[in-house]
Amino acid sequence: NAILHASTVPIKDLEKLVYSHAHVACFVPKAKDFASDSFRYYHASKHSRMVSLSNTFKELAHRFLTFAKSQPSIPLAPMLIFPARGHDKRIDIEMDASGDIGWGFIAFGSDPTASVFYAQGRWDRFEKDWPINEKELIVSLYATLMLGSKFNQFFVLEAIDNTVAQQVARTNKSSSLRLRTLQRARANAQRLYGWLSHQQRIASHDNDLADSLSRYDNIAFQDAVRRRGLTPEQLILLPPS
Repeated sequence: NAILHASTVPIKDLEKLVYSHAHVACFVPKAKDFASDSFRYYHASKHSRMVSLSNTFKELAHRFLTFAKSQPSIPLAPMLIFPARGHDKRIDIEMDASGDIGWGFIAFGSDPTASVFYAQGRWDRFEKDWPINEKELIVSLYATLMLGSKFNQFFVLEAIDNTVAQQVARTNKSSSLRLRTLQRARANAQRLYGWLSHQQRIASHDNDLADSLSRYDNIAFQDAVRRRGLTPEQLILLPPS
């Protein structure tokens, strides 16, 4: 409210307001149009240190505030920091690609006793010859497509066992045409399901579940399940899509 009653505000204050709009839109799909308009205004103004708020933007912000207050389950504070593990709108996905065999991923939600979804697949005759960086990135695409409808509008941490694939996912850039194509498909899928994703490097020795899935090593997978304190009843294998 203080921002909206001022005629001129620092760009940092406008940024915080816009992030608040984006935060609400993460949880309420109907708010996406509001948030998009708000972000476009910020983007056009971000090179200035001080911004004169137009009446059009003030009206937009007032309408957004009224809308947000009608959604009591949505916090109005901006989510400027990625939520910690255990947040009820965050999932953590560990993923891996095996050079010659296949791929696997496993997804953990906020409740340690809740269902844990996992999937695995073998490379087709085209994918089998791809470089490992491309194989690692396509696992992220597969995870998005197979989990998106179950975890709509979620914060997603992707634990990727490959520095190049992690960098492409984070920066949206690559000199490789295939990596760029995979990243474009991945980004489009994550937008479709309203995912806000962060990437994190996972060491190979910590990636025991996804690694064993990608190698179709069921004995190693069951050993890793026990080490992690998971129960067989929690595990849900996703069907191929």
